[in-house]
Amino acid sequence: MHSLRVALAFLTRIPLTPSTVNFPAPSIGGWFPIAGLVIGTLVGAVYWVATLVLPPLPAAAVAIGVGILITGAFHEDGLADTFDALGGGLDTEAVLRIFKDSRLGTFGVAALSLSILLRVTLLGSLGATAGFLALVVAHSLGRGVAASAMGFARPASSGLGTSLMAGFTRRQGLMVAVLTLVIAVVLVGGAGAIGFAVAVAAAAILVRWATNKAGGITGDVLGAIEQCGEIAVLLAVVATIEYWMIPWWS
Repeated sequence: MHSLRVALAFLTRIPLTPSTVNFPAPSIGGWFPIAGLVIGTLVGAVYWVATLVLPPLPAAAVAIGVGILITGAFHEDGLADTFDALGGGLDTEAVLRIFKDSRLGTFGVAALSLSILLRVTLLGSLGATAGFLALVVAHSLGRGVAASAMGFARPASSGLGTSLMAGFTRRQGLMVAVLTLVIAVVLVGGAGAIGFAVAVAAAAILVRWATNKAGGITGDVLGAIEQCGEIAVLLAVVATIEYWMIPWWS
């Protein structure tokens, strides 16, 4: 449980004991999908309650906004920085420099806007219970796929991403991937498997893109992978809910 507390302290703004900040990096990646379950349950509960007093679309906006507050826009920041760096950097030196630049550029703003727009509109097309389950899986799967990527990619430079990836093996990455897939399928059935496949494909593209342009991935790229994972799950649930209704959704 200590590692879960550490993972939550790292991934969120939830106030935990100060000692959890000094995390043992190699040990917490395996807890990312479980931490995602906790975060997704909180955000999903907000959506479920919000739909009692609001139409689905504004309820979705409230839930996504609360999720951003809970995480301190941690992954959104990574998504924006990744697309700024990979989209705007002409060579490796420029890419790494942009990764470290706190300012947002056109590519980053566009990617961030699209991410929020897609998540709000997709979630807003789901009912309260389906939306709740989709959010639980989205947050777990997004973080699980990001953790898995740490075992299969190499770091681009020193920094937070390198610290997280230190000692995280392919075997651990594979185990996290299996756990993530099981959680997704148990909670949302076939849609979870499709969401997992789309998220893995997006992660592979981002890792390849970053490796070609920067020599490896950074913590920001992991954040971008997480965001793509969330979107993949919501897309899969919305696209297949008419065909694969799970009993507890009806």
